[in-house]
Amino acid sequence: MKKNILIFLSIIICLSANAASISETSRDIKLQVEKSGTPILKNSILPIPVEASIEGNVVSVSFLFDLNATVRITSVETGKVIYEYAYSAIALSVLPISLEGEDLGDYKIEISYEDTVVYGEFVLC
Repeated sequence: MKKNILIFLSIIICLSANAASISETSRDIKLQVEKSGTPILKNSILPIPVEASIEGNVVSVSFLFDLNATVRITSVETGKVIYEYAYSAIALSVLPISLEGEDLGDYKIEISYEDTVVYGEFVLC
């Protein structure tokens, strides 16, 4: 019985350690929405059709719906656009963006479509 309890506790500790390491390596980018230049509140009925996260030096943009969008990443410090791409996404597709070779620091991501801009800031570290 004690052996079973020790095995169970060992499994729980390993699972907890794995979950902690996964959550530390991938970070969601908090996104906000503007429609026709007006900020949209989170509790609005307007769905956000994209999600973004960063893991290491790769930003992943996940498209939840079919969407023709332009993705732009800009350095907050310099204002320099380091990435811009017009993308015709299908639902549930992911666009990986490597920031290999870019300076560490604060960046802004913008995903524009129709009259809407979804944006957020993240730190490349």
